[in-house]
Amino acid sequence: GTKEAGGQAAADVAEAEKTEREQRELRERMARKAEKHAAERAAERAEKEKAEAEKKMSELQDYIDRTVPLVEDTYGPRVYDSKKRTIDELKKEKAKLEKDLIKAQQKHGNKTLDQLAEEARKAQEVFADQQIQIQTVEATGEAEKEAFDTRYKFFRKEAKVKAKQATSDFNARLSRKNHAGDLIFDHENERLGLSVSRNSQDADSASTQDARNLSGGERSYTTLAFELAMWEFCATPFRVLDEFDVFMDDTYRKQAVDTLMELCDTQPQRQFLFLTPQDMHPFLSERPPASLPRIIKMANVRPDNRRR
Repeated sequence: GTKEAGGQAAADVAEAEKTEREQRELRERMARKAEKHAAERAAERAEKEKAEAEKKMSELQDYIDRTVPLVEDTYGPRVYDSKKRTIDELKKEKAKLEKDLIKAQQKHGNKTLDQLAEEARKAQEVFADQQIQIQTVEATGEAEKEAFDTRYKFFRKEAKVKAKQATSDFNARLSRKNHAGDLIFDHENERLGLSVSRNSQDADSASTQDARNLSGGERSYTTLAFELAMWEFCATPFRVLDEFDVFMDDTYRKQAVDTLMELCDTQPQRQFLFLTPQDMHPFLSERPPASLPRIIKMANVRPDNRRR
């Protein structure tokens, strides 16, 4: 009986252990199922929340797409900060810009941007008008320069022609006294010189550019020849010479008077006036009465030859 009781007890223990094991496995399966159900519910909630979030994002994107063009039309295109400043940094920058704006407005008389823009527009119009005037002046200047260059070329050419003409006339008048002369024109430095060779047919004669090397009569006659050559450049209707025969002897004076009378005969359209303290009658005796010049002799201012 004892063995049967012990065997029954062992069987009961084994049965109890089996039952406990089965119950534990059942609880574990139930726990896993509960966890699975919880995970599935969580996944469903997450999926639902995801769908709701995506819907809100889509709605927000639609709102942004509709709003951004309106904002850009009002305030201009969106500015992307390459420096990636924070909001606080942007606020400080904004405050600084506002202070600078106030200072700028005070500097410009508290004028608004519209007023400044209007002034800038007017200034631009004035500038454009001035530019046109400058271009006109520049064009006129270019035209004047071209005209000046043309006139200057003509002047240089004409100056050379006149210089040759004057030199030829000067030499021709000196040749009447067997002299030769040359006028030396320096147009660049605006200087004029002359040289004279006395007795030009003499091989030993030497030219001089210094008037001090000439006698008084030679110097006076050379001066007369030079003045008559220069007269060809002047278009005045009057010709006047004062004491043209100073320091001349009778030979030079006779030649000088003949030269002047020939000039008067060849230029009847001009009036000549010659002043001299000498008596001209002896040097005009060979001229026909019809071609004699009018001689006006002044009264002697010192009849008693006394000094006043």
